Order: sequence, then structure tokens, then C-alpha cells
Amino acid sequence: MQNEMINTDLLDSNKRTFAVHGGGRAIPAESSFVPPMTAPNNPLVIVKSPDQIELERQQAENANKLPPRVVSELASHIRKQFELAQRARQQTETEMLEDLRQRKGEYDAGTKALIEKYNQPLIFDNITETKCYAAESWIKDILIFQSNDKAWGLTPTPKPDISPDEEARVVETTLNKVAQLIAMNGRFPSEQEVYNMARALRVRMEKQIENEAKDRSERMEEVIEDKLAEGDYDEAWNDFIYYFTTFSCAFLKGPVIQKRKKPVWGPDADGRMAPQIQEELVETFEAINPLDVYPCPLSVETGDGFIIERKRLSPQSVRKMVGMRGYNQEALKAVLEKYDSGGLRIWTAIDAERSILEDKDQSFDLSNFIECLEYWDEIDGKLLNQWEGPDSQKYEDGRNYSIMAELIGDEVVRVVLNPDPTDQKSYFKACFRKVAGSFWGKSLPRLIADEQKQINSLARACIKNSGQAAGPQAEVDNSRLAPGEDVTAIHPDKIWQTESRGVNYSQPAVKFFQPTLIALTLMDLRDRISKQADDKSGVPPYSYGNEQQVGAGRTLGGLQLLMSSAAKGIRNAIHAIDIGVMKPLVKRMWTFEMLYNEDESIKGDVNIVARGAMALFIKDQVSARRNELLAMTSRSPVALQLIGPEGLAKLLRQTFEAADIDPEGIIPSDEQLREAARAQAAVQPGAQQPPQQMVPANAGV
Repeated sequence: MQNEMINTDLLDSNKRTFAVHGGGRAIPAESSFVPPMTAPNNPLVIVKSPDQIELERQQAENANKLPPRVVSELASHIRKQFELAQRARQQTETEMLEDLRQRKGEYDAGTKALIEKYNQPLIFDNITETKCYAAESWIKDILIFQSNDKAWGLTPTPKPDISPDEEARVVETTLNKVAQLIAMNGRFPSEQEVYNMARALRVRMEKQIENEAKDRSERMEEVIEDKLAEGDYDEAWNDFIYYFTTFSCAFLKGPVIQKRKKPVWGPDADGRMAPQIQEELVETFEAINPLDVYPCPLSVETGDGFIIERKRLSPQSVRKMVGMRGYNQEALKAVLEKYDSGGLRIWTAIDAERSILEDKDQSFDLSNFIECLEYWDEIDGKLLNQWEGPDSQKYEDGRNYSIMAELIGDEVVRVVLNPDPTDQKSYFKACFRKVAGSFWGKSLPRLIADEQKQINSLARACIKNSGQAAGPQAEVDNSRLAPGEDVTAIHPDKIWQTESRGVNYSQPAVKFFQPTLIALTLMDLRDRISKQADDKSGVPPYSYGNEQQVGAGRTLGGLQLLMSSAAKGIRNAIHAIDIGVMKPLVKRMWTFEMLYNEDESIKGDVNIVARGAMALFIKDQVSARRNELLAMTSRSPVALQLIGPEGLAKLLRQTFEAADIDPEGIIPSDEQLREAARAQAAVQPGAQQPPQQMVPANAGV
């Protein structure tokens, strides 16, 4: 305790700060007086002024800080491009917020204030959510819920290419056959005979190549389908369709290589089979919120110019980047240091309202996230050479390179070359209603925005009128009422006390009347406007199960005709998904497999087929045609004899599969049918043999 004793005489006049050594405590002071290094009577007590303490504190902090970093030209370039895209997108992002607000059934602040000002009911008759959800379900039914097929496929190219070696083999085989004919017949075959032999060999080889190409395309299709399943493609597709029916554009991103932990079954340290956790690289997919996408102002498609994605990263994910290959470690350290001091938040004008519309917890501090700009563009090699990356790769000045860069704050933490040899970016987009020459299209809520406003006005008027006409109203002459008479206290058998004051009045003091009820007229007008919304959106009520139909919609055949006609609008929307997302995405995955997959048995020239819109067109026709064929063949002995039991069984299997019923165990297999036919022929030797399938004349060529 002796070391902690302080001479209190020194505290009376000068109010100094004493830093006590030996386990003591500091006594604060307000004066800037510079004391001696040690206090009298106790050399263990060092006396310092506030200025000295503050100076030492700053020196300690600066010693732990990294030296100030100069903002690179690449970081400045990305920041300028983001600000340019942000300014150009202001009108679009305002419209997207209106679309989201309309689908959620909420008024903007200005409209809400006017409604409350005029004492109107704050009701939102939300037909937009109904239309959007119906369109969302309709698209999912076609693209996701197809029970027997995918919304895409791979087919070999129509004309197989024969290599020079295969051509030489045809010539060699033809010459060998000519030599055999000469040896057997003793004469040289004619020119036409030689041509026919060569032609037959070539046709046979082309057929073999076609079959091999078909096998390769099927194996490639299985590989791509498996990677889609592993990469959360279904979840991404579900979110994509929501954005597609809500905003003016929807974006699907992928494939993006990520490292994931996966449970596997394998031998442990003792050689026994046990569950293991294994890290592997997975091609993942993600639907990007359109509010986070900033394209080049002059772009029409994602590949026309730069495109920027605004991402929110957790501090933990940024810390995991430290030590990872491809990241600038000094830049990451600077990012984390700035985050610890409270920065790295990119505020935009729509953030507050967007957070409310997305039902985010308003008590949560968004500054806990680190915001990152993912930038895709073609950059001059000179600019790339100025980035202090972890690799020693040098780029050629004056040459453009397709790259992806990540900017956090003022630090470019990562730059990589685009792995796609065609320089295709990882973003694919589609619009519900495309606008020619524009990057952004028209959303479904935007198409029916006027009708939604009119219906809201009618709903408010209808509710208010219904309330006003719910009971009688009264006109009261207060001068004739008796003292103490309460006109607001109305009840059955009430006696109204009045005074005549010597005047013979022709009218009663209290006169009741009934306000006119026009709610039915307003509701009829509402239905008419709703039909206009049906026509504009292309999503009629019978498409989502509304049973209140008239005319042709009351019969099954008439309803099918109406559905087929209404499907034209949704078919155009699905076609936009086919050509804008499905086909280029599958093509990109096919390109990756062709370049990086070591399995040569899956590689071949193919055509990518997007079946979404075609599935909608065919779905309405195939079922009816299949049922007609089944009825015709089963009733006609001639048709049944032509196709045979095996042909009829095949037709029945397809009918069962279309109804999502497994035919196995119900319909005999072809082998079982042949065994049954042989058994019947053995029992009845004179019975007619089952008809043989007709084989094309050139099948064996």
C-alpha cells in the first residue's frame, strides 16, 4: 500500500494528473501544467500533464495502424462507374420501390397523408398481389413442376461432322470390299456399285456418330443437371420468379465457384466407414435482388457494358478472406481496420424505405455489414498493372481484359480474369414485358398500376358509402328542442320533446332520411376495371381457380379454350426467360464442362434447347391428342394389329406418366408381353403370331 500513497499537497493548487506506478491508479486533472517527471517524496510516482498523456495515446494508436494507403486508379475508376450507374438508375429504382409497395398493398407517404386528411378509410384492395402470385404459380407450374421433363435439354447437332480419319476409313473399307468382289466374281464392279457401297458405309458411319453424339449429349445433360441440383438452383429459381413477377427485371447469377462443406460416407482414421465432413468446390446459383444491380447506362443486355452488384458481407466472411489465394492481404487488413473504426457503409437514397418494404428489423444496425461492389467489365491492362495484387501477372498496356473486381471502401481486394472464354458475365436477365432498346422492362405491377389506383379509390368510396348508408341520418331544428334534449341519444321508442312557442310548424323538429346506397354500382364498376387489369396483365381470374365464370368458362372445353388463349401473354414472358436466362445459362455450364471436365465421354457438339414456352404450347395439346390416339387404337382392330401389344403398352405408359402415375407394376414390360405371346403360341399352335414390328428397308445399311 505504500506505493499507492500520494502526497495530497500536490493536488491543491496545480490540479495535475498523476500516473501511479506499482499497481496504483491515476488521478485526473484539468490543467495543462507540465509537472516534473517524479513527484516529491515518492520517486515511484510519475507525474504527466494531459497533453503528454494524449500525445502518448495517439502515438500508441498510430503504431498499431497501417500506413495510409493511396487510393488506386482502379478503385477510383470503379467508384466513378458506380456513381454514374447510380445516377442513371434513379428513376428506375423509384419505380421498383413503387412496384414492391404496390405488391405489398401499401400506400406511399404522400397518398396516405391525403387519405387521412379527407377522413377516408385506409383500405388497399390489392389485386396486384393476386395477379403476381398467380403469374408466379403459373410460371413455376411450367418451368419447375414438370413431372417428367426439364425446362431445358441438350440435343446433338443435326448434321454430324465426319473427321478426316473416318473419311479415310470409309475409303479404305470400300476398296477392301471392291477387292473382295473382284476376287469372288472375277470382274471389276461398276462405278455406280462402288458409289453405292461407299454411300452405304458413310450412312452407317453417320448413324453411328449420331448415336454416339446422342449418348454424349445425354451424359452431359446428366452432369449439368447434377451440378444444378448441388448448386441450390431450385432455391435460386424460386427467388428469380418472384423478382420476375414483381420488378422490371430479374437476374440469375451463376455458376459461381464456392467452397462448401459436405457430409460424405467414408473410412475414418481406423479404416471403418463413418460420416465425414469434406470440403469441395461447388458451382452455385443465386437470384440477385434487382435493387442491388447497377448496369451501364447505355447497356441493353448484361454483356453490353459494365455491370455492378452491391453486396453485403459479414465481418466474419471478410476475415475468412485473409490468407485466401487471390486476395490482396494488405487491402483486406485496411478494410478490417476501417470497419473496426465504424465505416464501409454505402448509403443510397432508397435504403431506408427499402428496408421497411423488405420487412427488415429496423432496430438492427445495418452498419454491422461490410458493403462490397462486385464489378464486371473490360479494363485496360495498364490500369490492371497498377493494382498491387498477390500475383505477379503482368497485363499488356492498351489491351482490354474481361475481369471481375471487388471494391470495399477504397480498397480493391480482388481482381480475377473472367473464366468464361466468351467473356460472358455471370448475370442473366429477363423482363416480364420487354421494352425494345432498354435494359429495364415493364413489371407486372407497373402494367396494372392505373387499374390498382382506380380500384383503391372505388374501394374507399364503397366502404365509406356503405358506412354512411348503414343507418338513417337526421335533420334537427335545435331551436324547437326542449331544454336538456340530447339528439345523439337515439334508441327505440324514444320520445322527442319539443316546444312550439305558439308557432304552428308544418315540419317536425327532427326529420329522418336514408342516404342513398351506391355500393353495388361502385362494385360493378370495380369489376369492369378489374377485367381491364386481366387483359393488361395476361393473368385472368380463371387461371388461378376463380370459379365465378360465365359463358364459355362454365364448361370444361370452353375453359380449356380460354386458358389456351390467355396463355399467349404468359407464354411471351416465359419465352423471355428461355432466351434471356435458361439458354445462355445452360450454354455457359456446357462451355465450362467442355473446357474443365476431364471426362471426354460427355463432350460433343450440341444444341441447347429451352423448352419453357414450348412446354406451355404443347401441354394443352398433347394430353388431348394422346387420349384421342389411345381411344382410336384400342377401338380399332386394324390399328391394334398394326402397333401390336407392345405399341399399345408404350402408349399406355406415356398416358400414365403424363398423369404422374408410375406405370411399372401396372403395365407389363415388353419382355413380359413377348413371353406371354410365346406361351400363348405354344398352347395354341394354330394361333396367329403377334405382328412383327416393321423395320425400315435401310435399317441394316
